[in-house]
Amino acid sequence: MQLGAFGHGFPYSVFSANGLSLRDVTLAPTEPCAKVAPYIEPFMDPFAASFLMRLGAGSLNEFDAIILLRESPGAVHAFHYGRELVRKGVLPAGAPKLILSNHLPASGKAEDRFNEADMSRLLGELVLTEKMPKSALLEPLERIQRAQVLGILSGAVAFDLRRECLESPQEFSVKRVESCLRPVAKIGPRYALMGGPLGNSALHGLIETVGVLALDQQALDLNAAQRDFADNPFAARQSKSSIARAIKAALLEARIDQMVWQVEPHDDLWGWLAPSIFAAAKSANCSVIDLGFLPRWPKESDLSLLKKEVAP
Repeated sequence: MQLGAFGHGFPYSVFSANGLSLRDVTLAPTEPCAKVAPYIEPFMDPFAASFLMRLGAGSLNEFDAIILLRESPGAVHAFHYGRELVRKGVLPAGAPKLILSNHLPASGKAEDRFNEADMSRLLGELVLTEKMPKSALLEPLERIQRAQVLGILSGAVAFDLRRECLESPQEFSVKRVESCLRPVAKIGPRYALMGGPLGNSALHGLIETVGVLALDQQALDLNAAQRDFADNPFAARQSKSSIARAIKAALLEARIDQMVWQVEPHDDLWGWLAPSIFAAAKSANCSVIDLGFLPRWPKESDLSLLKKEVAP
């Protein structure tokens, strides 16, 4: 059984502990699907919209089921729209079953009971007929993170490696990371990239033309979710107001000089966190470069006007 996962900061280790090996389908862009496009509003989360277009085009038919993490931005909309497209007969034959995971990023007696019940319900919906190979993502993801902070791994390469790891977890190994290491980068300021999740490494590459991209909020969210999803301080919908404290600590630990911030044009989540994160950066002695709105899959034309803003 082939299982997919949709969601930023997806707690793969939680699912692996329950015998589920999943491949990420969150970040891939796609062309509009004529059958699905009429149902997609222009303000929909771009990753959710791309996911629905891929469903409609049949490019996700290799999966038997896809689990969508309710706590992830856009995921609950992708789930309900997907189910409605099934009801309307829009999706092709062989489209994967969509299952919503309500797993909470919280711990406590009541929360643990809820999460156990939700996992039991989810496993029941899958009706597994074979033992799934467990994926060991934590080691390579943490190796990528350490190497990026040390400056021996390009931030753009680190982004691409994480994506490769999540999309092909059974084939990925730490040796793949080691093959991409470089001498310590010492030129320019040390940057952190914060804000909404991105679908490619184009902005990462632009930042590295003027300095070292040592920290990526998208990676912090993912790595923390693998260690303990309940206490992941970087999750956008974390019930505890700890993201600013966690980001300040990460900025200080990584010795960041400048923080780059960006969100997508219809953002209705990350912007609410911006004031507290900007304040955290200031208290960590980091200057803030606010790039404003940027597409989730930025192209050279999107970045050309930003080069002067990013330059120190």
